[in-house]
Amino acid sequence: AVLEDYNTATADGRLKVNIMLSVAANERERTSERIKVVFEHKIKNKVAAFGGRGTTLGYLRQRDENGILRLVKDPETQYIMEEFWDMMIKYNNVMKAAKYLNHKYNLQRPHTAWSRMRDNELYTGVDRGIERFCEPYVTREDWLMIQSRPNIKKAQNNKIYLFTGLMKCPKCGRT
Repeated sequence: AVLEDYNTATADGRLKVNIMLSVAANERERTSERIKVVFEHKIKNKVAAFGGRGTTLGYLRQRDENGILRLVKDPETQYIMEEFWDMMIKYNNVMKAAKYLNHKYNLQRPHTAWSRMRDNELYTGVDRGIERFCEPYVTREDWLMIQSRPNIKKAQNNKIYLFTGLMKCPKCGRT
């Protein structure tokens, strides 16, 4: 399309440009639909269907006896994840767990990465609604309990405010 000569000064030229843009948009959307169907099929069949990013900490991609790519617990990081979930069940404090595990295992993971892990349902063995997608690190009940607990926050002056996060606006639902 870059090499074609479009005269946008005329009505016919603008029409041609719009037709070409519409065809390109249609092709993009059809390609997107095909990719989504492939990923949905893979997820439904419990095949590890991920993009180029690395896998979630605690898991690695491995082919099973049938050659299908699955998520399995990573023996090199399994103990870190088990300790993380034990701390989350006991203390429900991501900052405390992050500082402790980063120091103990010489990791450089930011607090936000640990927070995303706490909120990631994959660690219960469920991915996008598919049960038993992979081996869980935490039970579904414990994970739901962690999600429902309010986080007790400390202000910069190290005072603890027990009721922070407990009150919600009845209109918008924000704390």
